[in-house]
Amino acid sequence: MKKYLKMKIELLMLLYSFLVVNGMDLVKLFFIFFIKLSIIFTILGSTFTFICFDFTDLFY
Repeated sequence: MKKYLKMKIELLMLLYSFLVVNGMDLVKLFFIFFIKLSIIFTILGSTFTFICFDFTDLFY
């Protein structure tokens, strides 16, 4: 798990340096993309838990 986390951090650092080298426009695009992605995941997560709760209601 620690090894995976270290790899993830290294990957993030690499991505960050890449973005810095290529200018601030890419950083803005990345943040917009990231925000959209998080919103989509939040919506998906809430619907998923809602479906799960429906199933638990059926079993009890």
